[in-house]
Amino acid sequence: MKKDCPKYDKLYDEIASSDYFKNIPLENKDLFDYIAKHTGWNVTTLSNVGTLQDVFYVYRNHNVSYVPAWADDLDQQKLNYLAGIDFKKGNIYR
Repeated sequence: MKKDCPKYDKLYDEIASSDYFKNIPLENKDLFDYIAKHTGWNVTTLSNVGTLQDVFYVYRNHNVSYVPAWADDLDQQKLNYLAGIDFKKGNIYR
């Protein structure tokens, strides 16, 4: 995903401008609000979700004692899915 590919970029830009992508923050408002409440972040994009998922992944694999208790209430599958979308192209929502 780091190599320059104009065709990939064009297709990705088309997908990123789709209603599906535009509606992700709206459809996940509760999750974004929950993350904002517990982190103090202004969560309006997937980049925040991706960052949080990265941090929790590292903590869970290297020192689980750093994972806060409120993280247990997160839908980890949804968090992973949204972080995966964020990862696809250098975090399009940033």
